[in-house]
Amino acid sequence: MSIATRFLLPSTILTCGFAMSAEAQAALRYTYINLNPAAACQLSIPTTDTQVRPKATGYRNESLTKGAFVICGFGTPTDDGTAMNAYIYFHSIDGVSRDISCTAVTGTEGLSPLVYSTKTVSSTAGGNASAMGWTDYDFATQGTPFYETIRDGWAVSVTCTLPPQTSITLTNSKFQIEIGS
Repeated sequence: MSIATRFLLPSTILTCGFAMSAEAQAALRYTYINLNPAAACQLSIPTTDTQVRPKATGYRNESLTKGAFVICGFGTPTDDGTAMNAYIYFHSIDGVSRDISCTAVTGTEGLSPLVYSTKTVSSTAGGNASAMGWTDYDFATQGTPFYETIRDGWAVSVTCTLPPQTSITLTNSKFQIEIGS
């Protein structure tokens, strides 16, 4: 056996051994679920008031004076994914900025803890939509990460006081899905 072979062979075998013993890393991908609020949202307190209704461009409060309680549900992927965030977008119909307060809740009653988080955002007076979002930090409870808090089910809904002349234009959530190695 040559001198080069005597030095290289043991290190090559050792390197191969390390490579073979390493655990396979799971590949991750992210998926987004966008829902048109015309399908995702409804009045939280049913009424015959037709000022608040689904439209092709979103869920709108066309009243000039009255706010309304609206609830929007968020979808989940068919794969077993880890929830990353949930967003809801607002737009001023008449160009006047208004404060919007919403409370998100996640968990599944009877299966996992219900965790609430309330936020406020102003609708933009310009042409852009305002975003309000929740991440794992908003739902972490007593030091438990969000994904563990909702392990038994991602069932987010958001209830908002939708001001007059304001529209919900999009609901969006992001998931991390393990697709193997």
